[in-house]
Amino acid sequence: MQREECIYNLIPKVRVEPVKPERYRSKFDPNMQPTGTTFGVRGKTKLEGANLGSAQRMDKPASARGFGRLPAKPDPKSFIRKGERASSAIVSKKRELLERITCEIRTFIHLFALICSGQVQLSRGN
Repeated sequence: MQREECIYNLIPKVRVEPVKPERYRSKFDPNMQPTGTTFGVRGKTKLEGANLGSAQRMDKPASARGFGRLPAKPDPKSFIRKGERASSAIVSKKRELLERITCEIRTFIHLFALICSGQVQLSRGN
């Protein structure tokens, strides 16, 4: 038997609409900051005014202070050149070694010139 062909379907059903209560409106100011709340106290994101009081304002985190501002443009002459940073330690060691060798060579040349001019006599040890 199909549902459409039932005699009870011929009698219209009475629907009772439930009466909705009036919308709740708090007596407190909705724009006031929460005081003494524990919401937003833990974690990375701190809610403004959480557990402080309505008179106190929380500072923005350091990461969000410049949000939306364009950073200053970098100087195009101060960019790092290819291989500049990677070889700086090697270059400084090579430069130090080269300076030490040149200092020793200058000392050797100076002593050699003094010996050749006869100002310094070499003593041969027995």
